[in-house]
Amino acid sequence: MDGTQGTVLLVEDELSIRRGLRTTLSALQFRIGEASSGEEALIRLRTASYDAVLMDLNMPGMGGVEACRRVRREFPQISILVVTVRDSECDHIEALDAGADDYITKPFRIGELTARIRAAVRRRRTPQSTVRAVINVGIFELHPSRRLAKKRGEEIHLTPTEFDLPSC
Repeated sequence: MDGTQGTVLLVEDELSIRRGLRTTLSALQFRIGEASSGEEALIRLRTASYDAVLMDLNMPGMGGVEACRRVRREFPQISILVVTVRDSECDHIEALDAGADDYITKPFRIGELTARIRAAVRRRRTPQSTVRAVINVGIFELHPSRRLAKKRGEEIHLTPTEFDLPSC
């Protein structure tokens, strides 16, 4: 490991918030990349390796929910943490169903935010050798490394939370 706590892409359209988070998280030994839109985030993710994405929902152009969907589709193993002022249950559900792993509302406590980022980084850095190949149970088929589920050969949608539920 390189001595950092992890590499995080901040996706926030407000420059002052992005600067504040970058300064704080950098001081806490995170390496930080920045994007001001969902479109820019996808470009950054294609050109550099990140452990986690910290994403606002309210952005011009491609909104945060659509950005979550696209990031999850292209980068299924990356951790996505939504940080937003939107606090309705519908907003939580929509973001989590779109691929977010965690949902944090503003204002937040920096200690809790960094603990959530560290947890996301730990999950991302878990050795892939611990992931089983394909799991078949009756008519169901799970591909953990691809985060794919099938029923009778047809792909079925599982949210990241549903996919990560421990098996009994």
